[in-house]
Amino acid sequence: MLGDKIIEGIDLKKVNYILKYGLSTGVFAEKLIKRRNLKTIILLMENNKEFYFFTKSKI
Repeated sequence: MLGDKIIEGIDLKKVNYILKYGLSTGVFAEKLIKRRNLKTIILLMENNKEFYFFTKSKI
């Protein structure tokens, strides 16, 4: 899957902050949340209200 390919080279256990703009369906955001260090701060931003509410219901 594309989301896996994008983050496979990133050591998410060492990342302090993640900014994700444009959540769409939230699949990629879910992967970031599951693989991150629990101390990592993730800021998720979505401008499209439909995508925002759809993703909010999933995460």
